[in-house]
Amino acid sequence: MVMGGRQPWCEPDAHRATKKSTTKMLGRQSTSVWLSGYCLLVFSVMMVNAGVIKYPPQMVKQPPSNEELLFQVASRVDENDKPFIIECEAEGEPAPKYRWIKNGKEFAWQTYDDRISQQPGRGTLVITKPKDEDIGQYQCFATNELGTATSNSVFVRKSELNSFAMGDPDSKSVAEGDPDDRGSLRSINSSRKTVDPEGTLWFSNVTREDESNDFTYACAATSTFRNEYKLGNRVLLRVTQSGSTAVQTKNPPIGQFLTRKNTVVLKGKTLKLWCIYSGTEVGFADAGKYKCLAENKFGTEEAEGSLVVKDRTKITEKPQDYEVRAGDAATFRCNAVSDPDLNLSIDWLTDGKKIDFETEPRFIQQSDFSLSISKTTELDSGSYTCVASTELDEVKESATLIVQDAPNAPRLVDVTCNDKDASVEWQPQGDNRAPILGYIIQYNTSFTPDTWENAFDSVPSATTKFTVNLSPYANYTFRVIATNKIGPSLPSKHSAVCTTPIAVPNKNPEGVEGKGTHKNNLVIKWSPMPEIEHNGPGFRYRVYWRRHDKPGSSWNTADVVEWQQDHFVVENQPTFKPYEIKVEAHNEKGQANVAIPTTIGWSGEDRPSEAPLNFKLDNLYDATSARLSWDPVSNASINGHFKGYKIQTWTEDETEAKARDVIIDNNGESSALVESFVPYTRNYARVLVFNGAHDGPPSNTIEFVTPEGSPVDSLEAIPMGSSGFFLIWKKPKRPNGVLTGYHIFYRTVQGTELGPQSERDPPIRDPLVTRAKLARLDPNTKYRISIRARTKVGQGSEYYIERETRAAGSAVPGRPSMLWEHVSSQSGAPAIKLTWIPNTDTNPGSHFYAQYRLIGESLFEKTNPEEYHDFIILEGLQANRIYEVRLVAVDGTYETPSQVEEIETYTRGASPNVTRRPTDNIATRGWFIGMMLAIALLLLILIIVCIIKRNRGGKYAVHEREAAHGRSDFPEETGFPEYSQPLDGGKRDSLGSDVKPPVESDTDSMAEYGDGDAGRFTEDGSFIGQYGTGQRGKKKRSSQEATTPSNVATFV
Repeated sequence: MVMGGRQPWCEPDAHRATKKSTTKMLGRQSTSVWLSGYCLLVFSVMMVNAGVIKYPPQMVKQPPSNEELLFQVASRVDENDKPFIIECEAEGEPAPKYRWIKNGKEFAWQTYDDRISQQPGRGTLVITKPKDEDIGQYQCFATNELGTATSNSVFVRKSELNSFAMGDPDSKSVAEGDPDDRGSLRSINSSRKTVDPEGTLWFSNVTREDESNDFTYACAATSTFRNEYKLGNRVLLRVTQSGSTAVQTKNPPIGQFLTRKNTVVLKGKTLKLWCIYSGTEVGFADAGKYKCLAENKFGTEEAEGSLVVKDRTKITEKPQDYEVRAGDAATFRCNAVSDPDLNLSIDWLTDGKKIDFETEPRFIQQSDFSLSISKTTELDSGSYTCVASTELDEVKESATLIVQDAPNAPRLVDVTCNDKDASVEWQPQGDNRAPILGYIIQYNTSFTPDTWENAFDSVPSATTKFTVNLSPYANYTFRVIATNKIGPSLPSKHSAVCTTPIAVPNKNPEGVEGKGTHKNNLVIKWSPMPEIEHNGPGFRYRVYWRRHDKPGSSWNTADVVEWQQDHFVVENQPTFKPYEIKVEAHNEKGQANVAIPTTIGWSGEDRPSEAPLNFKLDNLYDATSARLSWDPVSNASINGHFKGYKIQTWTEDETEAKARDVIIDNNGESSALVESFVPYTRNYARVLVFNGAHDGPPSNTIEFVTPEGSPVDSLEAIPMGSSGFFLIWKKPKRPNGVLTGYHIFYRTVQGTELGPQSERDPPIRDPLVTRAKLARLDPNTKYRISIRARTKVGQGSEYYIERETRAAGSAVPGRPSMLWEHVSSQSGAPAIKLTWIPNTDTNPGSHFYAQYRLIGESLFEKTNPEEYHDFIILEGLQANRIYEVRLVAVDGTYETPSQVEEIETYTRGASPNVTRRPTDNIATRGWFIGMMLAIALLLLILIIVCIIKRNRGGKYAVHEREAAHGRSDFPEETGFPEYSQPLDGGKRDSLGSDVKPPVESDTDSMAEYGDGDAGRFTEDGSFIGQYGTGQRGKKKRSSQEATTPSNVATFV
């Protein structure tokens, strides 16, 4: 009987979903349903184009928990076996499949013929003929593609009653007594209550009278063997008012599904009904209105809702895994796009937690949403997640940061000391994410307590115990350092002291040699032995010497007790005679236990006594090269070790004191090719012999005039990547005219064969340029590169070098630098010329490009790569703005940027190469006029004060007064003495923004190429040369150097 109810209603919400997602249309909560008595409400929900909703299995019937199932086997012939069932039923979509396990193992019921079967569409087992072997623990599993449901585990056992003992039964008689006040058993006899064959009590219609207020329900079991009852658990029955509905879902449908089971609702509670429409992936075509219809026997209610479809959020740039050294910066980049009508936000998580940028100052989220971590530490390692979210959805992408650091300091476990060695044992304490490559064992001694020496610097990483040899008579302490690719760890704590006993030295001094410093002495030298090699107290050197050219002569000895001393002088010896010498190590234990070698030394050398004869010019090849010859001197006249000959050259503009030396090595030749003559001038030359200490007398002097010639002074080629060179040269010392540029040629070299010659295009047309890039060459190929200077008359002599390009491959370029200057553009807009200065100390890279942005902007603009020239011109810039500019060196996939420079652009003036700011006449400014008036007034006051002082003070003859008192150290010349010496200091650079290469002089001044002190003067004898180009880096020479002939030497 229905005691109360209302017509249901529902009001769907407007719903938004992202494209290609699965959505559900939900109706709002219905009115409350008040129930009294017993009421069954059935609601049906109409689905519009609803698809099948898949959900995992759920158990709806299963054995009771914590109970046993009993089965009975027929004990008499006239009895039949009583079947029993083990229930298992589940709901799910798609329909689940069932399997059983018995006693922990798979149970295949099909192998029991027809005695055991499974109900169709369910997992319930029916055992028609139970046997003793059916005893055991059973459990059911229901599985579909979305999951598995598990039933309660139940134990099935056999029920039986023992037989009575054989014999006649005893008869007992009892008197009738009073009723038992503890109650009695009463059988149930009602048409509403039935008991099924399995003993379950069913109520067809529960009433208040069935409630057990003063009694309990119990199950009484009887046996066929005797008339006896066994009571089970006593049960109290409480009757409450309830109702049911056809809808189970009571919460908002987040990850829910519909079921066919009933849901019990208590009186006075609120039931929420949801109208769910779930389809496949949503597209923009699915947008529109949807209708929800709810009905029961009281009526029907419907409502409409709208579906708005938005584009889903996508991450377009995923963060990449990063591996950095501790202390370096790490940057994760992340970008995303979303529906334009939604608000997109990008957040960063670390190990699942949102980063708090306020409390983590090293973590910065840039304006382009990238995450930058400065000064990384090993603790920053972990997973970093970029979360792009809108009001409707969110997407995530993660990357891993590995911060590698030097290892932790090892722990020194033990050091075992012996007389001649020590065993050092340690344990690593962590590699900080970079595998340990090896260990360094260090020691120090009481001789050098503040210095740690490496005993072994490449102990394998798998080793944690190592034996170190010890020297006698020392106190050792040890420590261990771990190394990985990042660097060495901090050292471990040092060990206890190991002390070794005294012994004789194990070696003698090394580096023994004998050489005189004067013509009548012999100096015996050796390398001092450190204290650790003394092996005991009383250490000393014993020096031995005797004439080698006098067989049978006895040894002379001398002891040196200062262990730091490295030589011994033997005086009053004949000039340049051979000696046998040796030096032994001794201590109070005795002489070193190793054999000592003998070395041949020589006493001091004297000046050679002969000059070479018949010195002459054999052939003049070109402007700088000529072959000269002479007669050699006798060996006896050399008076020392013959080292060779020196050819001294100078020009008519120089003196003999400034002669340049050309060294002819000791090869027994009496002629030489000299390639250092000055072109197009009169050259002088002479030759002399020299030994290890002195020069001999010079030969006769010859003179000749060289022809014109103008090769460059030098040329060097630095590899750039695998296909180019960066060429650097010096301008000719004597251009013989006005330079107009250079021509660069190149050809391949294969053994002794040269390939066809090619010229770099275009040629260098600026005479001030002394560098260029030679590109588009073959990798791993040898080239001959030549350069010729050019004047208006033509090209000069060739200067060439041979260099090989690198093999194909790439590496990280070194940080480049740059020069910049304002230049004019065809449109008149501001333009900047950037000149690339590659890092020649490391890998300079193969080419470069420029990046620039207005100050304040986050993203750089970039130019096309420049692969041929060494400069780029930035055009199309905004006037009167400040740009941040840098160059990026490139080699393969590796890039390295230069430092960022701020450059301000200006409007152009009338001259195409002059940069000026917007018109602003400073002469019309008020502050300028006021300043000029103030300066004029101050000058007037100063002049007046000077006049007054002069009129009041008169004259004072300082010179005469001081001379009268005996002082006579006045300079002869008048004037201030500080001007008697030239000012020393370099030329100041311009303070302007434009940086240009230095302009070199085109004059033929001696300051350009002169040697010695002549390089400090021009032809008029002034000090102008000190301030000229190319002299900025030289230090002031001493007075001794100024008066001593130059020792400039050229080796051939």
